Amino acid sequence: MICRNLTWAALFGIGIFASAYGLVFRTAVAGTECPAYIWIDCGERIREKNGSLTQRYHIRSSGDTLPDCTHGSDFQAFYRFFRRSSSSKKPYRFDRAFPKAGYFQAVITRDNGELCLDINSRTDTRIELYVFGTCGRKKLLAHISHYLFGKASHSDETRTRGPVMQLPADLPRLCLHPSCRNYYMQTGQTYRFNYSGKDATAKTMSILENHKHLADVARSPSGIFEYTPPHDPQLDRAGPHAFKETVALVETTTSGWDYATTYTLLLNRSYLGHLRSLPGLILFGVTILTFVVGVGCKRRPGRK
Repeated sequence: MICRNLTWAALFGIGIFASAYGLVFRTAVAGTECPAYIWIDCGERIREKNGSLTQRYHIRSSGDTLPDCTHGSDFQAFYRFFRRSSSSKKPYRFDRAFPKAGYFQAVITRDNGELCLDINSRTDTRIELYVFGTCGRKKLLAHISHYLFGKASHSDETRTRGPVMQLPADLPRLCLHPSCRNYYMQTGQTYRFNYSGKDATAKTMSILENHKHLADVARSPSGIFEYTPPHDPQLDRAGPHAFKETVALVETTTSGWDYATTYTLLLNRSYLGHLRSLPGLILFGVTILTFVVGVGCKRRPGRK
């Protein structure tokens, strides 16, 4: 009887130890598998038969691929469009969101091991897209905002897009300040970000390209992050429609959670930074001087 009790006690102790070890091991593995951050990558653009434009987005992570602990159901994507203001005389000024107070949810799928989603735009509009999810003790958020140019005959963007939803209230956000320069973003221009969240006192923003760390940007006394992308010779030699993706990243820890928030900048080659003003001014001055001399000669007394 005593031997039987000892045997059951030993088995019970082994079971408890195995369960505890498995829990700790799984937690440790899940922690190491979670990516440091995620970001949104713009993929192929497809012009549909009706003139609308379908933009594919890829959800990238700090590693080559998203880990096994993250599945499509672990992430959610929300977006909204901004229509052009009817009262604005400036081209492509978008300042009215529709729907005004909410977002549509996009369906995230897995294609060849990659998480992606497609969004269709029927008209010229600016899109604001968020992707967020949780992995272990990390909360990951990616954000992008840019322009889509659909040419469909019907411009009702809200048709068949499903119910309007809200973003989580505690979602930290790294937002680009509105500017007319955001219509065609290019190197050499200064872009300003603000960060809001539970821990809005983040002091540093990291700049990344192709998973490589380029620079750290300190927060200004007014709470703004300012970054001026340097000119890229390779991008300057590319075509007028070529662009590169630069990722801004803010990481914070609060209330036992690690937050990683990114914003993807779509940068084109610079058109303003390489303008040579001195030759133009010299040519302009020579032209004016020639004109003045010519007029003076014609008005000289004694000439017919």
